[in-house]
Amino acid sequence: MPLLNYTTEVPASRSIGEICTMLQEGGAQAVMMENNAAREIVAVSFTLQTTWGRVPYQLPANVAAVIVTLNAQIRAETVRVNQGRGYKRKIPQRLFNDKAQAERIAWRIAKDWLEAQLALEQIGGAKLEQIMMPFARLVDGRSFYEHVVERGSLALPAPKTEPENVTEV
Repeated sequence: MPLLNYTTEVPASRSIGEICTMLQEGGAQAVMMENNAAREIVAVSFTLQTTWGRVPYQLPANVAAVIVTLNAQIRAETVRVNQGRGYKRKIPQRLFNDKAQAERIAWRIAKDWLEAQLALEQIGGAKLEQIMMPFARLVDGRSFYEHVVERGSLALPAPKTEPENVTEV
């Protein structure tokens, strides 16, 4: 199955704008676009008021991963086409290493994903803070997901202060 949105012509800037609008309408207190050194937008950061206070989140668009996936799918289709069994190419070869298209795809996928998650929240299937938990940013800048992977478990960090001793009466 070809990569979702591989045919999109929607500019990344429009998808990013739609993401920002959806986050704002979904309850985000602050929404910000984050750039890399080349001044390309690589993530949309936002904060949500949660049960635990105001929590920062970051929704990234992994353009490099899209390029790798598209290239792999184009190579696989080339093999099928060359086998001569009537296979028709779905993904145009011109998209091989097409960074601009990969950027459009990455942001459109992020927009579609967020839209589906907000619909889940709207019907009461989950809270937005729950849905976004893997993208929550810890004090050291890592995502909650990165923290879990590094620890090798879902255990949360130990509290900084010891609980008070309770004496029985």
